[in-house]
Amino acid sequence: QRPEGPARFAFYVVDEENPDRKYVGKVYQFDDPVFQQRSTYEGDMGSQAVASYLAKEFSVRYPESPIEFVQAHLLDLGDARDVFPFRFMALEPWITGKYEKFTSNAGHIAKDSDLAQAYSHFTWEWTGGEIMVVDIQGVGNTLTDPQIHSLDDRFGRGNLQHKGHDFFFMNHVCNPICKTLKLQAHPLQPGCAPVEADSEAAPQYYHIGSIAEEEEHHASGAREMQDVMPMPGSKFSAFLDAVRRDAEDALHGNVARTPTSTSSPCTCLGGAVLQWKDGPEIVEVKKGSPAEQAGCRDGVKLKLVGGHVVQAMPQQEVLRLLAADHNMIVGMAS
Repeated sequence: QRPEGPARFAFYVVDEENPDRKYVGKVYQFDDPVFQQRSTYEGDMGSQAVASYLAKEFSVRYPESPIEFVQAHLLDLGDARDVFPFRFMALEPWITGKYEKFTSNAGHIAKDSDLAQAYSHFTWEWTGGEIMVVDIQGVGNTLTDPQIHSLDDRFGRGNLQHKGHDFFFMNHVCNPICKTLKLQAHPLQPGCAPVEADSEAAPQYYHIGSIAEEEEHHASGAREMQDVMPMPGSKFSAFLDAVRRDAEDALHGNVARTPTSTSSPCTCLGGAVLQWKDGPEIVEVKKGSPAEQAGCRDGVKLKLVGGHVVQAMPQQEVLRLLAADHNMIVGMAS
């Protein structure tokens, strides 16, 4: 049985006239009628076709491990709606083997996913930053169900546009495949901040929730780096949830001014005390708070919130971004 995602149900399908032909049928499980329209399924197939074209270009340049996307077809059940609670179904060949999800559409990256990461990086560079293929999953090098982040509003509701590009690069460290393809590093990649010509060292960019998790991981003796995306149940996720609640309260004037050693106005969000003078900066981390658990440190300036540069942004605008659902934070050590 093939695993189902949060968006669709997956069914094992057999052609009765050709029993050796096995397929996977996929239907949306949303009640929203938009997801039950032909155009929605055709849009998904268009995304898969674009991903397939870019996979061929990638494979030409990296023949050591070529990749491919399966071809999907649209099945219109017509009058069979009396039997099935849906009219349309996406149909694609069954992929034999262990099904794995290498990346998500929100920046999550699994370990042992160098090929998938390099492919996503390649699609962004090859299209001049216009689109990026993410949500890479499948069996080995045979892939399916991609999501595309583009600068326009094509490719469905999962298209996070430039924010999707940023979320990927925040977690992507170029691997040997990227280097073989001579892919250019993005400024948001860990350790790839711009370097001033006369500076001795570049400023350090990182998710402000990543440090403690990485140190704890190394202390355990594990060899692989942990993911630093705010996955459900993680310390970073709990911190961002606390920030979201406190930012919402601050927008409505429901929090008192936080006393600190500095004379500048400060706001406590999830246990991280922000000073707003010269841009938001963490000047204190409360003991036992979600911020401390997530690895926040003082002396860190907030660089990006939800993909937006916030250093010169008014305080209220930054709070609105921090109160939003997608409030991923990237900091820069001062």
